[in-house]
Amino acid sequence: MTVNDDILAVARGRLRAEADAVAALIDTVDDSLVTAASLILSGTGKLFIGGSGTSGTVARRMAHILSVTGTPSLPFSPMDGLHGASGAITAADIVLLISNGGASGEVVQLARIAR
Repeated sequence: MTVNDDILAVARGRLRAEADAVAALIDTVDDSLVTAASLILSGTGKLFIGGSGTSGTVARRMAHILSVTGTPSLPFSPMDGLHGASGAITAADIVLLISNGGASGEVVQLARIAR
């Protein structure tokens, strides 16, 4: 086996693992996706997307992708939101907060403020 074979084996293994992970998500998609998409599509304001840590990285990427595809979106730091930046949110805006475990303190607090 050559180095090239090793590289190909690793690449193919990673792709299989990623494909399996995506396939495992299929049955977890439910009506909550429809509810969230409908809310976002019918929104008249901006979409603020935030999260902490890795979820914040995902939020920034989501905001970018949605923004360049026609949905006005901004990444939003929950910590900044707790220290005054939440004043930028209006009644017409939607706040989408991401948390891997659902219990990040600053994300939960910002959800209360945004509500």
